[in-house]
Amino acid sequence: MMGKQIVSVLALALLCACGGGLDSPEGIAEATMVGMEDFAAILEGIDSKDAADSAADDLEKVAERMAEVAQARQQLGQIDPATEAELEKKYKSRMMKVMQSIGETAQTAGPFIEESKKCQEAFERVGEKMQGMD
Repeated sequence: MMGKQIVSVLALALLCACGGGLDSPEGIAEATMVGMEDFAAILEGIDSKDAADSAADDLEKVAERMAEVAQARQQLGQIDPATEAELEKKYKSRMMKVMQSIGETAQTAGPFIEESKKCQEAFERVGEKMQGMD
């Protein structure tokens, strides 16, 4: 699990360094996907209360990154419909795959998340930040 997170963080850093950062619709779309994929990877590793307790800090980091992405998205303002359609086409398959993964892993991890107050709070913060992406 940790390897996936490191790769995702490096991918996000590289994306920002190469001009596809949070100042463009493409950069925001990619950063959103990376955050969601990180979220899914963290959920995959929650198979006990101890794992849930350990995952809480990683979930908080995802929530912080998603808040940054949401803020950048808001600052960007209205995205032109053609660009929005292009991004939807480009990311739709990847988005569907990660949403399915989140749904499946959340069901499996759910009981353990509920046992860990710290993890439950972090999990809820990630959900709030993702909803703020609209």
